[in-house]
Amino acid sequence: MTSRLFVHVGPPKTGTTAIQSLFRDLQDPALVYPVAGQWPDGSHNLLSLALQGTPRWGATEVPPLAELLPRVAAELSAAPKDALISSEGLGHTGLYRQLLEALAEPVARFDQVIPILTLRHPLERAASDYNQRVKDAQYGETALPDADLAGRIAAHRLCPFIAKWQQAAPEVRLLAYHPARSLVARFCDLIERPDLAPAETPWKNRSLGGVGLALLLIANRVLPDGAARHRFLAEDIHGYPGLRLWHGGSFPFSQAAAAAAMDTVVTPDLQAARERYGIDLSDWHPPAPAALSETDRAQVRSAAQALLPVSERRETEVEAVLAAFPER
Repeated sequence: MTSRLFVHVGPPKTGTTAIQSLFRDLQDPALVYPVAGQWPDGSHNLLSLALQGTPRWGATEVPPLAELLPRVAAELSAAPKDALISSEGLGHTGLYRQLLEALAEPVARFDQVIPILTLRHPLERAASDYNQRVKDAQYGETALPDADLAGRIAAHRLCPFIAKWQQAAPEVRLLAYHPARSLVARFCDLIERPDLAPAETPWKNRSLGGVGLALLLIANRVLPDGAARHRFLAEDIHGYPGLRLWHGGSFPFSQAAAAAAMDTVVTPDLQAARERYGIDLSDWHPPAPAALSETDRAQVRSAAQALLPVSERRETEVEAVLAAFPER
C-alpha cells in the first residue's frame, strides 16, 4: 500500500482557508492532518512561521520550532497511510525543502512526497492579496490600490512560479482555482480522496467592500504601529454604529490600472500557462472597481474623525484615500 505525504503550499489568496478548514474538522482515520502547528483557521501557519524563526504574528505567539517539530513528527509517524500539511507560508521552495529536512525521519516513511500548488488568475489574486494586506493589522498596507498593483502584479505571474516548483519538485501537482465553487472538491480529487469533498466550496476569509477598504487604509496610513492597528480593527470600529465594512464590490483597482496590468503582464502570462502547463484561467475578467457613493464617503469621513487621532495628517490621508475610489 503506497503512502503519501501531500504538502499544500498555497500560495496565499488561492482558496487555502476553505481547504484547510475542511481538513481541520474532518479527523479522517486514513488521512492524518497534524493538529500540531495549526493556526485557528486550520492552516499549518504556526509551523511555517516557526520554520522562519518568527516568534510572534500579531497577537499570536508562535511556539519554538524545537517544541513543534517533535509533535508534528509524532503525528506523521503514526499515519496509517497518507498525511497532509497545508500552509501558504510554504509557498517558497526553500522553505518547503527546509520543512522536509526538519522532518526528515517521519518524511522518510512515506513512499511519495507531493507538493500541491493552487493557481489563480494573477489579477484576481492581486486584488484579494491587496485586500488581505489592508485588513491584516500585522501588514498594515499603506499603498494606494493602483500603485500597489503596478508594483506587485509581476510577482503574481503563473509561469515563473510553476517553473520554479517543477524544477525543485518534479512531482508537484497543479490545481486551477477556477471554478472556485468546486475548488475543495477538486482538491480532494487531486489527493485521491473524492469521498471527503463537500457539496460546495465554503466561502471563507471574506474581502472588504469599498467602505471597509477605504477606512482601514486610512487607519494604516495614520496609526503608528501594528498594536494600534489591531485595536482599531478588533475593537474601535465595532463601537461605531452602522459601518458597512463588507458592503459592495471589493475589487480595489481602477479600470485603467487593471487594463494596463492585463496588457503588459497578465495576458502574456496566461497564454504561456495554457500552452506550457495546460492551465487555463482565461474565463475570469476584472469586475467593476469598488466605488463609493457620497453617503459612503460621508460615513468614512465621519468614522475617521471619530475613531482616529486628531491631526492635520489624518485629514490629508482621508482625502487622498477617498480620491482613489471612483464615484458611485
